[in-house]
Amino acid sequence: MSAISNSSRTRDSGFTLIEAIVALVCFAGVFVAVQLSLNRGMRGLRIGDREAAALEIARSVLQTAGATNALKDALHETGESGGMFWEKSVSKYIPEASSDEPTKIDGYWVSVDVDWRESAGLHSRRLSLKTLKIVPAP
Repeated sequence: MSAISNSSRTRDSGFTLIEAIVALVCFAGVFVAVQLSLNRGMRGLRIGDREAAALEIARSVLQTAGATNALKDALHETGESGGMFWEKSVSKYIPEASSDEPTKIDGYWVSVDVDWRESAGLHSRRLSLKTLKIVPAP
Protein backbone atom coordinates (compact mmCIF):
# COMPACT_ATOMS: atom_id res chain seq x y z
CA MET A 1 0.00 0.00 0.00
CA SER A 2 2.88 2.34 0.55
CA ALA A 3 3.92 2.08 -3.15
CA ILE A 4 0.51 3.34 -4.27
CA SER A 5 0.52 6.33 -1.95
CA ASN A 6 4.07 7.33 -3.03
CA SER A 7 3.19 7.33 -6.74
CA SER A 8 0.10 9.51 -6.24
CA ARG A 9 2.14 11.97 -4.16
CA THR A 10 4.82 12.28 -6.89
CA ARG A 11 2.23 12.82 -9.57
CA ASP A 12 0.63 15.79 -7.76
CA SER A 13 3.89 17.52 -6.83
CA GLY A 14 4.68 19.13 -10.27
CA PHE A 15 3.24 20.43 -13.54
CA THR A 16 2.43 18.23 -16.47
CA LEU A 17 3.96 18.90 -19.88
CA ILE A 18 0.63 20.21 -21.19
CA GLU A 19 0.34 22.70 -18.31
CA ALA A 20 3.88 23.94 -18.90
CA ILE A 21 3.22 24.40 -22.65
CA VAL A 22 -0.03 26.28 -21.99
CA ALA A 23 1.75 28.57 -19.51
CA LEU A 24 4.56 29.19 -22.02
CA VAL A 25 2.06 30.05 -24.81
CA CYS A 26 0.21 32.45 -22.49
CA PHE A 27 3.48 34.14 -21.52
CA ALA A 28 4.53 34.42 -25.18
CA GLY A 29 1.18 35.98 -26.13
CA VAL A 30 1.42 38.60 -23.38
CA PHE A 31 5.05 39.31 -24.31
CA VAL A 32 4.18 39.84 -27.99
CA ALA A 33 1.29 42.17 -27.07
CA VAL A 34 3.52 44.26 -24.80
CA GLN A 35 6.27 44.38 -27.44
CA LEU A 36 3.83 45.57 -30.13
CA SER A 37 2.49 48.27 -27.80
CA LEU A 38 5.99 49.51 -27.03
CA ASN A 39 6.92 49.57 -30.73
CA ARG A 40 3.79 51.55 -31.58
CA GLY A 41 4.52 53.99 -28.76
CA MET A 42 8.12 54.50 -29.89
CA ARG A 43 6.96 55.05 -33.47
CA GLY A 44 4.48 57.67 -32.28
CA LEU A 45 7.23 59.35 -30.30
CA ARG A 46 9.52 59.50 -33.36
CA ILE A 47 6.69 60.93 -35.49
CA GLY A 48 5.96 63.55 -32.84
CA ASP A 49 9.63 64.54 -32.66
CA ARG A 50 9.82 64.95 -36.43
CA GLU A 51 6.61 67.01 -36.47
CA ALA A 52 8.01 69.26 -33.73
CA ALA A 53 11.22 69.71 -35.75
CA ALA A 54 9.19 70.54 -38.88
CA LEU A 55 7.14 73.08 -36.92
CA GLU A 56 10.30 74.73 -35.64
CA ILE A 57 11.72 74.96 -39.18
CA ALA A 58 8.46 76.46 -40.50
CA ARG A 59 8.32 78.99 -37.66
CA SER A 60 11.93 79.96 -38.25
CA VAL A 61 11.38 80.50 -41.99
CA LEU A 62 8.22 82.54 -41.31
CA GLN A 63 10.02 84.63 -38.71
CA THR A 64 12.91 85.52 -41.01
CA ALA A 65 10.63 86.32 -43.97
CA GLY A 66 11.02 90.01 -44.71
CA ALA A 67 13.78 90.47 -42.13
CA THR A 68 16.75 90.00 -44.48
CA ASN A 69 15.15 90.69 -47.89
CA ALA A 70 12.16 92.86 -48.70
CA LEU A 71 8.92 90.99 -49.32
CA LYS A 72 7.58 91.16 -52.84
CA ASP A 73 4.68 89.62 -54.68
CA ALA A 74 5.16 86.16 -56.24
CA LEU A 75 8.36 85.47 -54.29
CA HIS A 76 9.21 81.78 -54.14
CA GLU A 77 12.11 80.21 -52.20
CA THR A 78 13.08 76.65 -51.27
CA GLY A 79 15.62 75.19 -48.89
CA GLU A 80 16.62 72.22 -46.79
CA SER A 81 17.18 71.99 -43.06
CA GLY A 82 17.72 68.89 -40.93
CA GLY A 83 16.74 66.50 -43.71
CA MET A 84 13.48 68.36 -44.29
CA PHE A 85 12.68 70.41 -47.37
CA TRP A 86 10.84 73.71 -47.04
CA GLU A 87 9.16 75.94 -49.56
CA LYS A 88 8.23 79.58 -48.93
CA SER A 89 5.86 81.58 -51.11
CA VAL A 90 4.79 85.20 -50.80
CA SER A 91 1.76 86.89 -52.32
CA LYS A 92 0.50 90.42 -51.87
CA TYR A 93 -2.51 90.91 -49.63
CA ILE A 94 -5.34 92.72 -51.39
CA PRO A 95 -8.10 93.91 -49.07
CA GLU A 96 -11.68 93.29 -50.17
CA ALA A 97 -12.93 96.86 -49.70
CA SER A 98 -10.05 98.82 -51.14
CA SER A 99 -10.24 102.61 -51.10
CA ASP A 100 -8.64 104.75 -53.77
CA GLU A 101 -6.35 106.58 -51.38
CA PRO A 102 -2.94 105.00 -50.80
CA THR A 103 -2.18 103.38 -47.47
CA LYS A 104 1.00 103.62 -45.46
CA ILE A 105 1.28 99.87 -45.03
CA ASP A 106 1.31 96.81 -47.27
CA GLY A 107 0.44 93.26 -46.41
CA TYR A 108 1.90 90.02 -47.73
CA TRP A 109 0.68 86.49 -47.24
CA VAL A 110 3.68 84.31 -46.39
CA SER A 111 3.19 80.54 -46.43
CA VAL A 112 5.73 77.84 -45.62
CA ASP A 113 5.38 74.13 -46.42
CA VAL A 114 7.79 71.65 -44.83
CA ASP A 115 8.03 68.16 -46.37
CA TRP A 116 9.75 65.12 -44.91
CA ARG A 117 9.64 61.33 -44.99
CA GLU A 118 9.32 59.45 -41.71
CA SER A 119 11.27 56.40 -42.86
CA ALA A 120 11.72 54.26 -45.96
CA GLY A 121 8.42 52.41 -45.49
CA LEU A 122 6.18 55.34 -44.57
CA HIS A 123 4.59 57.98 -46.75
CA SER A 124 5.85 61.53 -46.92
CA ARG A 125 4.42 64.10 -44.54
CA ARG A 126 3.78 67.84 -44.86
CA LEU A 127 3.27 70.69 -42.44
CA SER A 128 2.01 74.10 -43.63
CA LEU A 129 1.95 77.46 -41.89
CA LYS A 130 0.62 80.75 -43.23
CA THR A 131 0.75 84.27 -41.83
CA LEU A 132 0.06 87.84 -42.89
CA LYS A 133 3.11 90.13 -42.65
CA ILE A 134 2.52 93.87 -42.44
CA VAL A 135 5.31 96.12 -43.78
CA PRO A 136 5.60 99.85 -44.45
CA ALA A 137 4.52 100.83 -47.93
CA PRO A 138 7.33 101.92 -50.26
